[in-house]
Amino acid sequence: MVARGRGGGGFRGAVTAARARRGLTLLAALLALAVQTSLFAGLDLGGIRPDLVLVVVVAYALASGAWEGALLGLAAGFLVDLYGGRLIGVGTLAKAAAGALAGFLGEKAFREHALVHAAAIFVSSLGSNGVYLVLARAFGLDWPLGWGIGRVILSGALYDALAGIVLYPLLARAYRAGNRLDDRILPSAEGG
Repeated sequence: MVARGRGGGGFRGAVTAARARRGLTLLAALLALAVQTSLFAGLDLGGIRPDLVLVVVVAYALASGAWEGALLGLAAGFLVDLYGGRLIGVGTLAKAAAGALAGFLGEKAFREHALVHAAAIFVSSLGSNGVYLVLARAFGLDWPLGWGIGRVILSGALYDALAGIVLYPLLARAYRAGNRLDDRILPSAEGG
């Protein structure tokens, strides 16, 4: 017989649901990386392609907050760094910054408006690419600053925002479904 008092099995159920949601979100980031490096490789414009992993991180951060966004950014950024095999840790910090920034924006703005999604992705991409450029230069990569800002940061942010306009509604729907699942588990946990 299992005792199910206040905070008993229901708390464990809520923790399990939250872990499952995080795991599925990380899986979505991995899928985004696979699509970005295979199917979207042909969508390369002047050396820039949309950062679908960033779109997943931003969508999750808008739905879950700055802390959760930063954690997913750390994990997803590390996986992207491992895949790329260069400057491991730089992309990790850049994606974590983007997740935290998007989560903060989500806490301060009306999250349900499409322009907020695009703006959050644009601003988070600016932040992520800016952090990456600064850290890469700190590690000795001699990227011209003007080229990096104009060609990579701004054009990358625009491309990411366009990709986000297409992908964000699907991701947001999935995150809302996960939140509804959490809401169903938590009340049953406290009812005993």
